[in-house]
Amino acid sequence: MVSLPQTQISLRSQAPLFAAMLAAAVTMFAPPVLNDGDTWWHLAAGQWILAHQQVPHVDPFSYTMRGHPWQAHEWLSEVLMAGAFRLAGWSGIAMLYGLAVGVAAWLVTQRLSRILGGITLLVVVALACACVGPSLLLRPHLLVLPLLAGWMLELLAARDANRPPRLWVA
Repeated sequence: MVSLPQTQISLRSQAPLFAAMLAAAVTMFAPPVLNDGDTWWHLAAGQWILAHQQVPHVDPFSYTMRGHPWQAHEWLSEVLMAGAFRLAGWSGIAMLYGLAVGVAAWLVTQRLSRILGGITLLVVVALACACVGPSLLLRPHLLVLPLLAGWMLELLAARDANRPPRLWVA
């Protein structure tokens, strides 16, 4: 029987928490995450939805396109943003997105730590985070990361069990 050194066992058990905390902190405290005008647009759309209790069907914001048909396909994320903003301002939005990115990092690292350890685990997690880095803006796509990570885990579990993925996870 092969046993892992205590430091490798410790790294495997602590890596998901460390990755989640680091990813959440970077998302919450890195100024570049706000370097996008669309963040303001999504917040305004969420505030409009909360104020009017409906999803807009025409553009209420643009000067040149006001009143033209509009599909608010990110309405749920926009409502979550507006709710977080109501609770704690921009800090609330940063915490919401930090939580989403942190949960995704925890899920992925948790799975990776089952099959990797030591420096290999650190390198793979660092590469995964580097791939997400360029899209690290406070926009609706980040709120979907935990769902995407969860679906990936279900696909891997289905492959390991030689079964189709469970539809309730989708």
